[in-house]
Amino acid sequence: MPVNNNHYAPHLYNPAAHAVAPLAHNTQATAHTAQARAPGAMAPGHHTVRIHGQPVTTRPLNSSGFCSAFSDGRSRQIQQRARLAINPAHAERIRTESDALARHAGVDLERISSMDKFTIESTHALLDQRSAAMAAHLPPEQKKSLAAALEHYRAAHAGDFVMMNIAAMGYQDLTHYLTSRNDKFRDPEEIQEFLHQFASDFFLYPSSDDAVDEEEHERNANAVIDQLRTRIPDTLAGPVSSLMQFIDTAPRLSGVPLMRGQSGIGHDGVFEGDRIVSALLNGENLRFNGFCSTSGDYEIAENFATQQQEHSMGEPIYTIDLTTNSIKDECLRRDALRALENNPEGATSLLFMLKTEGAAGVSVTALGQALNDDPAEHMTDVESEILLTSGHYVQPEQLIRMEQGYVIAGTLRNGNEPPVASHPGEVN
Repeated sequence: MPVNNNHYAPHLYNPAAHAVAPLAHNTQATAHTAQARAPGAMAPGHHTVRIHGQPVTTRPLNSSGFCSAFSDGRSRQIQQRARLAINPAHAERIRTESDALARHAGVDLERISSMDKFTIESTHALLDQRSAAMAAHLPPEQKKSLAAALEHYRAAHAGDFVMMNIAAMGYQDLTHYLTSRNDKFRDPEEIQEFLHQFASDFFLYPSSDDAVDEEEHERNANAVIDQLRTRIPDTLAGPVSSLMQFIDTAPRLSGVPLMRGQSGIGHDGVFEGDRIVSALLNGENLRFNGFCSTSGDYEIAENFATQQQEHSMGEPIYTIDLTTNSIKDECLRRDALRALENNPEGATSLLFMLKTEGAAGVSVTALGQALNDDPAEHMTDVESEILLTSGHYVQPEQLIRMEQGYVIAGTLRNGNEPPVASHPGEVN
């Protein structure tokens, strides 16, 4: 079934026709001051959280715990449908219509790729204005902490970005996080090895050219390890808390399309794309436990999805609609699951097309310029990034299977607060 263009495209938003609510703290929003986790807590991403006020148990989809899956009524319906018997001849007949399936998927992909947030200039401009206005009204100390958070978040290396996600999940320090991941990290030598690998992966070690001799070079390298060990409590915890609380009060986005490109390979180098896609195909929702980076530009999102690969996502194969009870979509859903089992690397690149519903987001570019006394263009400004805080989740609706990945269309909601009715295409 083709993607419903009226469903995923934003309705025209006329600022003159829809009153914009004045800036105010949202009393419904959850304050994201990192809550301490007790020793012996479950693995990151495997816990009970409140989604729209209701307790929900999530399970991790990667070893980092940065994203989790959870079920709801619709996913249970899909799982029940999976037990229904389908005539093998009918299923085979559907699969043989590969040319027609690919053509329909190509139409779906064209509609998604053309749904650029920037086609609604008034909405984009309003989001920029709101983000900048919020920052301008902050007390000096809070503005300083927020500027520090943004500086760490947009650092040239991704080491601080990973650490900030760990802090956003509520962990007090790296040791606390690692021992929750795996008991082996109760051994100090294992933590030392992790820190060494982390510093190597993100090119944090100083060059030997900066030292007069080997002894000084070793001291410099050890200093990097020591700083990493306490970086969350010493440097990042305060700014992360400020950034999360700021985004909690951000403009709400509804009906505005956002894109997110994501590699199937996680920050820790472990392949996870097959687990994410398998959960989505089974109707589960995808929850972001840390910061959620999105863009309004399809090409930028696609670049993020494929940046670790030597190839593009290739051509579309077929579309799976999770919102219907059709035999065709159920056959294709099962076919995609079998393909993942046989070839997990088929989910190497993931591209999300997200229809927002009450999402809380800020324009990173506008925020950076508002917080900087001398606002020069930052290297990440071209990404047109909209940043959301932890607790947002995706309810999948359609998946387009590509030759080298999946395009996922769904609704992005803020699970930290009760659902709020809002005008489609509106920033409020």
